[in-house]
Amino acid sequence: LAVASSKENRGGNARVTKTKAGKVVDMEDKNLLKSLSCVMFCLSCCIDGNITAARRLADLDVIATLDQMWVHYCNNIVVLNYVVKLLSLMAKAMPASVKVMINNKSLLSHILDAALKSVRFSKHPITPLKDVLFDFLCVISSSGDAVCQIWKSGFMSNFPKLEKQKSEPEKVGLWLKLITHGTYTAFGQKMVLTIPNILDILLESPHKYNVLILIRNLVFNVKSHPKLLTHSSLIDFVLSCISIDKPKQTVLALQVILYFIKFSSKAKSIFRNKGAGQVLGKLELQLKNNPNQDMLADLEELLLVYM
Repeated sequence: LAVASSKENRGGNARVTKTKAGKVVDMEDKNLLKSLSCVMFCLSCCIDGNITAARRLADLDVIATLDQMWVHYCNNIVVLNYVVKLLSLMAKAMPASVKVMINNKSLLSHILDAALKSVRFSKHPITPLKDVLFDFLCVISSSGDAVCQIWKSGFMSNFPKLEKQKSEPEKVGLWLKLITHGTYTAFGQKMVLTIPNILDILLESPHKYNVLILIRNLVFNVKSHPKLLTHSSLIDFVLSCISIDKPKQTVLALQVILYFIKFSSKAKSIFRNKGAGQVLGKLELQLKNNPNQDMLADLEELLLVYM
C-alpha cells in the first residue's frame, strides 16, 4: 500500500514509484507484481462476506489506490484477476463502496475498456478474464447510478455488434447477463429497448431463462408494454417456454403473463388470441399427475386473473 499510494515518477522509459520510505521501485519488476497478486488474494480472502474488513479497506482508500496503479498491472492478468475479484467482493460486502467505484470514473472506464477487449478479440491477452470482468459489472449493476454510468459510457451499444458472432454464444451470454442485471433498475428498463433490434436478438438467443428474466423485468415498466405486446414473436416465445419438464423456466413464463395482465388492460385479449388458454389448460392437467408446488402456485394465481 505504501508503494501504491505514493507519487509516481518516470525516469526515461522505466516505470518507477517512489515510496513513502523514499525507495525507488521498478513497477515492472516481476517480483513486485507477484507480491502484489499475493496481497490482492489475501485482501480478497479477508473481505469475503466481512463488512468490517471491507470498511477498513474503504477507509484506506484502496479503490483510489488501485486506480492509480492501473497502468502498472493492467497487462498482468494474474494481478488484474485478483484486483477485479477484490472490487467485486467489496461491492458485495459493502454496497456503499459501489458509489465510490463509479464516482472514480477513470477506474470504471478502465474496467469497461478491459471487459470490451475481453469479448471483442478472441486472442487478446485479457480474454481469459472475461467472466471475472463481466461478473464485476453485474455486481455493481445493483446500483441504478452504476447502470446509468455504464450505459452513458456507450459500452452497451456494442451488444448488437457482438451478437452477430453466433459462433461464440458464451460471449453473447455475458452481455445478456449484464443487460438483464441492469433491468432490475428503472433506468436499465428504459434503456434496454433503445438497443436496435434488441427484441429480435433476445428471442433468437438460446439463453431462454435469462431472456425471460429480462422480459419479466421490462414488464414492470409500463411504457415498454406497447413495444413488447405488439412484437410479432414475443408472446409466442413466452408461451413456448411453458413446459412441465422445465419448472424454473415455466415459473418465469407464468410470471411474465401474470404481470402483463395485471399491468396492461390489453394483455389478456392478446394472450387469449395467441392460444394461452390451451397452453395453460394443458399445464394444469399435467400438474395434476406431476405436482410441482412452485409451478402450481404461480399457475393458480395466473388463472385467477386470466379467467
